[in-house]
Amino acid sequence: MGSNLLTMAGADFGVRHFSRGAKTFVLMVDGSDRLVCGRAECGRFSELSALENCRKVHESGDGLSLGVETRSVIPFGCEYALERDFEVCDGFARITTDLSAVNGGRLDGFALGTLTFPGWSEAELFVYGEEKMRSIRTFGGEQEFYSGREPVIALSVRFPDGVRVEYFAGSDLWRHRCGSRTTCASAEFVLAEGPDGLTLTRKLLTYETDADIEKRPWRLKELFAWRGNHGAPELPVPAGTIAADWSCLLAPVPLRNLRKAIRRSADDLAVTGAAPGYCKDPSHLDRAGKGELEHSDLDEYVSLRLWGSRQLLRRQKNFSFRVEKGPFRGTAASENLRSALRPVAVKEELE
Repeated sequence: MGSNLLTMAGADFGVRHFSRGAKTFVLMVDGSDRLVCGRAECGRFSELSALENCRKVHESGDGLSLGVETRSVIPFGCEYALERDFEVCDGFARITTDLSAVNGGRLDGFALGTLTFPGWSEAELFVYGEEKMRSIRTFGGEQEFYSGREPVIALSVRFPDGVRVEYFAGSDLWRHRCGSRTTCASAEFVLAEGPDGLTLTRKLLTYETDADIEKRPWRLKELFAWRGNHGAPELPVPAGTIAADWSCLLAPVPLRNLRKAIRRSADDLAVTGAAPGYCKDPSHLDRAGKGELEHSDLDEYVSLRLWGSRQLLRRQKNFSFRVEKGPFRGTAASENLRSALRPVAVKEELE
C-alpha cells in the first residue's frame, strides 16, 4: 500500500491529497485550511470502502501545474469503479470524476463529496434556474440556507481575513442536473452551516426503486478557485490584445481562432472584454441534435489560460484574460485569469 498523503504547494497555498480516509483533499490558503472535500458515493456505498488500484502523479516540465490520477473500486454490490483526475495550478484546481458500475450492473445513484468551508464569514451562491446570486452570512450556529433538487452551480466563500474560495460546477452542467433531467429519479443539494463550517452536500442522482435504469458511466467535472491576501500580481494590459467577440468559448470557431493567435504571438497577449458564462447550445459540445444541454465555458477559460501561458512563457511572454462582463466578473477566478502564473510543486509524500 502506497503513501496516503500527497502535499502540493504553491506560493500562497497548499493542497493535501489523500488516497484513503474520509477526505479527498484539503485546500489551505494563507496558512489556514479553507476547504475540505469528502468522499463520493456510488449507489448505497461510500468511496470510504473503496480499494485503491493506483495513484499516479504527473508533474509538468514547466512547473506550472500538477496532476494526480487515482483509480479505485468499491467491492460491494455489482462493484463500482471510480476514477478521479485532479489538476492544480496557481489559483485553480480542476477535478474530473468518472463513475461506473461493473460486472454487468447499473449505477442506481451517486453523490459527489461534501464540501466544507471551516471558519467562513459570508458567501454568495447561485442556484441553477435562479436569476441572481443569493448572499448569506454565518450565524455561528446551525442554519440551512438552501435545500432543493437544482444544483448550486457557483459558490463564492469569503473568510474573515479576506481570503476567498470558490466552487463551480464544471462545464458539464447538464450532468450536474441529471437528477432533475432523468425520469423516475431525484436529486438533493443542501447548503447549511454546522459545527464544522459551511457545508454543501451534493446528491446528484437517486433512482426510484422500480425505475428502468440506463446502463451507462457518468463523468462529472468540478472547478475550484481561490485568492489569498498574497495572490499573484495582476499582469499589465499589453499592447497586443484580442477583443472577445464570442458568446461561448466552447464553440469551435472562437476556440480555434484564439489558439491560432496565441501560437503566432511573439509578444505579451491579453483577451479583453471576456465574459465567461452559461450556454445551452449542444453544438458547442459536439452534441448537435441532443436538445438543450446546459454548460459553462469557465472551465475552458482556465484550461486555455494555462495552455496559452505555456506557449508564451517559452518566449518569456505572458497570456491573460480580462473578465469584464458576465456572471463571473469580480470573482476570485476572474482575478486569477488576469494574474501571473506562479509555479506549483510536490512538497512531500507521507504515509
